[in-house]
Amino acid sequence: MISDYYVYIKINEKFIPSSGYSKYFKHDLLVFGFDDEKELFTCISYNNGKYRTHEINYIDFVKISKLRMQLVYNFTAFNVKEGFEFSVDKCKLRITLSDFLKRRLFSSDIYRILYKKLNNKNVNKRIDYRNYKIIEEHKYLLLKCVEFLGFDEELIGSFKDLCNISRKLFYLAFKYNNSYDQLVAQAIEKYIKTIEKSEQNLLEKLNYLQRSNIL
Repeated sequence: MISDYYVYIKINEKFIPSSGYSKYFKHDLLVFGFDDEKELFTCISYNNGKYRTHEINYIDFVKISKLRMQLVYNFTAFNVKEGFEFSVDKCKLRITLSDFLKRRLFSSDIYRILYKKLNNKNVNKRIDYRNYKIIEEHKYLLLKCVEFLGFDEELIGSFKDLCNISRKLFYLAFKYNNSYDQLVAQAIEKYIKTIEKSEQNLLEKLNYLQRSNIL
């Protein structure tokens, strides 16, 4: 891209022929190149477990960039700084963690929503596995946080177990979308309950250790 910038944007994949969507579908897209002679953008998106590249002409790109109830085009331009070294301030991270534990930003509401969507779905209808990916990534971030802050090995091990269960839940969501097996749906509900209960116990313990400054 110009000045080595990439563009991240939310788009409507209905207007991308290679996407396979015939109805409105809001999704992420990364633009990493263009050809002014052919009037094409080169893009990449993640669908059904795979990254796919697309060539989209300039006119169609305007169509896919217009989302429902949106008056302006939302996009982010960014570049990569080679050799940049990331650093994390432990004090600031502890404050952020305390705020998270106090307000429970990732509350049990997410699990109630998943229960509702799972139980209200029609037979042979796909579930949105992206919700399950968010859960998996959230548990992974919690694990990395407690590791970095140096909490005890027992707590870290428990968070690793939680990560493994969350990963299995994500795989089950994929499996259901490929089979529509109701036994898999029941397994998904069981895993959700296990994760919710385990997370609640771990966050209570983490909150106690955090407030007591026990490492």
